[in-house]
Amino acid sequence: MERNKTIQCLNLGYNHQLGPEGARAIATMLEVNETIQDLHLYHTNIQREGATGIARVLEMKNRTLQAINLWWNNIGPEGAAAIAKALETNDTSYQGIGLDQKVQRRLLMH
Repeated sequence: MERNKTIQCLNLGYNHQLGPEGARAIATMLEVNETIQDLHLYHTNIQREGATGIARVLEMKNRTLQAINLWWNNIGPEGAAAIAKALETNDTSYQGIGLDQKVQRRLLMH
């Protein structure tokens, strides 16, 4: 995927085995990938550790990623805070960041 030149939407939703390690691998790939615009990681069990890896990519100002879906991943307060911080420091206009309602409330309180 790091050398991918055609795939624009990567949907790994409902891949419960992905977990934090898989999310970190995806984050590493996104550091160099220049084509993926939409990333769907809902119901992938990325947890806090995976969310902080994804947050690192959001902080990097990845210019191609436009939308990300992290619904139902149990990212916890620390993962939510990492995502919030990344979005604060990044001036890229994301078209959508999908987070479940519990995480959205945590971000609003951040």
